[in-house]
Amino acid sequence: PISACVFCLLMPLTAHADGVSKMKSLINNYSRGCAVVVYSLEDGELYSYHKTTSFFGASLIKLPYAYFACTQIDAGVHSLDDTMTYTSSWYHGGSGIIRKGSYGKKYTVRQLLDYAMRYSDNVAYDMLVYLFGTSGFNSLMQEWGYSVKLGTPSPRWPNLTADFMRTSMQKMYERRNDGEAWQTTWTGLCKSTATYVRGVLPGTTAVKYGNVSYVWHETCFVDGDYPYVLVIMTSISGSPNTTFIKNTAKAAGQIVEDYRNQKAASQPEPTEPPTEAETIPPETAPPLTEAEPTDETLPPETAPPFTEAEPTEETLPPETALPLTETEPNETDALPTETEPAETE
Repeated sequence: PISACVFCLLMPLTAHADGVSKMKSLINNYSRGCAVVVYSLEDGELYSYHKTTSFFGASLIKLPYAYFACTQIDAGVHSLDDTMTYTSSWYHGGSGIIRKGSYGKKYTVRQLLDYAMRYSDNVAYDMLVYLFGTSGFNSLMQEWGYSVKLGTPSPRWPNLTADFMRTSMQKMYERRNDGEAWQTTWTGLCKSTATYVRGVLPGTTAVKYGNVSYVWHETCFVDGDYPYVLVIMTSISGSPNTTFIKNTAKAAGQIVEDYRNQKAASQPEPTEPPTEAETIPPETAPPLTEAEPTDETLPPETAPPFTEAEPTEETLPPETALPLTETEPNETDALPTETEPAETE
């Protein structure tokens, strides 16, 4: 019935409560702070917890900065083949592989983008910030609606929120095929080396992680026939709680599955299409019960006057009677002086 269909459309989808209850239980039992966002590209936010709470972002900032760098490459500020030389002044501890290489080695912008995503390379990030600056990045963040700012030499590692990281990953995904710079960055994200979520959720393609001794974060894109973004941000003490991170990822996957199941169940059942006869409007239906009009059925005023005799010369009024003394005009004389126009296509 129509009323039932309307109810289905208006009723909020809450059948993903099983996944939500698991998520809430995990969060309630986690002894430190955390934030979670599950965001469907098709249906929007499916679940969030403390999505606007700020955490020290660590290396997560490299993802939105790489997005900005790609826009600048498109604008011609630098090319992917431009190079930077690694010297002792560029040394930076922590994650990455450039710091382990030889001084004097050159790296292209293409490599810097790849290493910053694949290995979360700190030196690569610092070089990119040197090349492309911070003012343009800060303006872009304002356009996105966030107050995230970078400075030189600091802050290069600002506080971030789960909602901001969801936006960053979503925007990068949307432009992943827009050119070589974007493709290089996306490929690096898809091959990032430190992640716990990728081994838990099938279809997890791109991951940007960030960690120091007191935080572990993962911003993930889960691909498939129902793609979504998952952000997990956690406060830690020394080492990450891998069990919590993995179980949170599983609960997120359950939320998505539950939601999809109810969404499918809430759709109205398809009805059989009407037959051809049923689709003909009454006013256009052929009048099968009425016979075609004949001479006998014509209204009196249109019926031919069969009862009256044709007038003759004797019956014509005097002023219209034919002059009997004149000959009838022949066929040639009776032709009009103007000829009929020829037919045209």
